[in-house]
This record gives sequence, structure tokens and C-alpha cells, in this order.
Amino acid sequence: MLAQFEYPLPELSVDISEIEVETHNVFEGSFHVRNKGGGQLFGQIVSHSPCAEFTPDSFEGHEQIHYRIFATGYDIGDIIRTGAVVISNGGELFIPITLTVTAASILTEEGITITNIRTFLDYARQYPNRAANLMSTPEFRELLERTNFEFIEAYKYILTDENKQRALECLLRLSGLKKGPKINVVQRYTDIRLKPFQREMHYGRIPIKMEGWGFIDDFVYIKNKSEWLSPLSTVSQALYESGMFNYSIDPSLIKGRYVSDSLILSGNPEAEAVITVIREPYLKVKLNKESYNPNSSGILYVKNYTDLDLMLEIQPSQPYVAFEAKKHYVGEYAEIPFQIKLSTFQSMAIKKQPAIASIDIQARVRDDLVFQQLKIRIGDFS
Repeated sequence: MLAQFEYPLPELSVDISEIEVETHNVFEGSFHVRNKGGGQLFGQIVSHSPCAEFTPDSFEGHEQIHYRIFATGYDIGDIIRTGAVVISNGGELFIPITLTVTAASILTEEGITITNIRTFLDYARQYPNRAANLMSTPEFRELLERTNFEFIEAYKYILTDENKQRALECLLRLSGLKKGPKINVVQRYTDIRLKPFQREMHYGRIPIKMEGWGFIDDFVYIKNKSEWLSPLSTVSQALYESGMFNYSIDPSLIKGRYVSDSLILSGNPEAEAVITVIREPYLKVKLNKESYNPNSSGILYVKNYTDLDLMLEIQPSQPYVAFEAKKHYVGEYAEIPFQIKLSTFQSMAIKKQPAIASIDIQARVRDDLVFQQLKIRIGDFS
């Protein structure tokens, strides 16, 4: 019996003659396998190199074949010439494959091409938030690997930081291409003067600026942990919003007339803002001279810091120091005259031995009794 054959026989046809690829990563494409003859065509595709992958790698009848060409494992500038054979019951075809490995690059949505850590630094300077997101992508990691970034293991560890901006800063500093930004406290010393009985909060601002660019640590601490001083800004808010770092002072927590502490910005001792608080006295009193001659006149100077009109009671320890009145009404400032009135006998005694008297000054300020005492010298010691 004669064998039965199906005519016409299958005939293999492929709509691609060769594959030429230039990539630094993965290139994807496709072609079609068709039967130009009769019967049923079936076969498979065999790649000569691991850089070429075909899906599916077997076919039956008409089929679209997808391929992927990988540049992974090769160096920039390498040219790999290989191929794949299509084997079928309708014949065989060889498809030449040429892969040219190009420099690794990433095209950003702004149209900027990043090819290495240096060009990434330039991108980060313009778009820090987008650069921070980009550095955690597989494409960026592959770019570092293909450009032989020497700190690739450290980069992998940096990515574990949930703060992306801080991670970006660490990577750029690690590359050696960038220095950390520096906080410059424009006004390093600030003196605050409080009213004698002020209890309401005092709010202040310190001008600061940044030298350089990049991530700023918002950590601020109070050097001596004083409870009366509190930061109200973060460092980044101060820099990017107004250039002013805000703080508050709680006078109710201040003991004494003089306190001082420092705000350390970004945890850097060089970025220190020293804040000194001086609580004004209720009154300042002084005499216009150090000593007085018998039967001379003098002036008592009074500076009132309370913003209140006060009634002063003045009581000399000796009757020869004579004021016009015992009580004097004082606003912000007053000059109160007095006379030195000595008897003839007292004047003669003063020539041998100067006399020392005192002047007691007191006033009621709200619920506080304010008292000061001045010493007055009559006669010349020389």
C-alpha cells in the first residue's frame, strides 16, 4: 500500500529577516510565523544566546511571537552577534540578532536624561521631591549597577529609610559629589527684655538662612533644657517660608531676673541661637552725684519700668536730707530734687568726718511691695 501524503506541504514564513537592537536594558518586539503552504504547520524557536528570549517558544499554525533582548550582564559598548533558529515541519529559518549595549539612562517626565550619578545630582537639585521618588525605582537601581556605582550595597541600605528626602541626601553625599547644607544663624545673640510682672507669652523670631542645598534635619534641641524656652518652627519651615525661626518664652517659668539658653538648629552646635532674657526691675533709682557738700542740692533720678503710674514713698534716714514731700507720683521717669540742710554744728563735724545717710524708696506695684535703698555721702573724703 502506498503512503498517504497531504498536499501541498506546509511552508514556513517569518515576517522578519533580522533583529537589531540598541539598548541598555531590555528591548521588546514581536513577529509573526505563518504557513505559506498547506496542511498544518508546527515547530519551535531555539535561541543561541541567553540574551534573547521568545514567547511562546513553540507554535502551531499562524502565531505571533514576542521576543525580549536583554543587555544585562554586558558592558556599555559591547556588540553581541547571535541568532535564533525557527525549526518547523515546513522548513527552518535563521534569524540573526545583533545587540549593541548603550549607556544606561533614564528619561524623566520633564524630558531630562539621567545617565549616571552626576546627572542625577543635577536633576535632584532642580526636582528634589521627584528625584527622591526616582531613586527607589528598579530602573534607577539598574542604572547604578550598570554604571558600576561603587557604593551599591550602601545604596540598598539607604533605601530602607522611610524619609525619602533624607535618603536622597545620604546617597548624594555618599557619592562624594555633594556636601551637606549648612544652617547659618544670621542673628546669633538675641536679648529679650520683659516687663517686671509680665506673665503672658513672649514670641520671637531668629533670622536664619541655608548655605548650599539639600535635606535639612528638622531636629531642634534646647541646649540646657530650659522649660521657659520652646521652638515653634521646624528648620525647613523657617528656611523655605520666611527665613525666620519662631520661638516662644514663658515668663511664668523664669526664676530670677536673668536667664540664658540656646536653640541648636538641625542638631548642629555651629547653628546655635543664644537667647538671653532679662526681666526689668520695677524701678531703677540713682543720685546725680556721689557725694554732696553741706547746704547743697541734689536730684534723685527714678526710672519706672512697670508701665504703671506709681506712688513713691521716700524716707531719708537723717532729717538733714530734705525732700519737698514724702510721697511723689511717678510715671515713666522722674527727677525728684532734695536739699542738704545741716546745722552749723553738723557742718563743722562733717569737715572732720563725712556722714553717710540712707534714702529708703518704696512703692506698691499691684500686689508687690517694691523697696530700694540708696546710700548718700555728705562731705569730702579726700
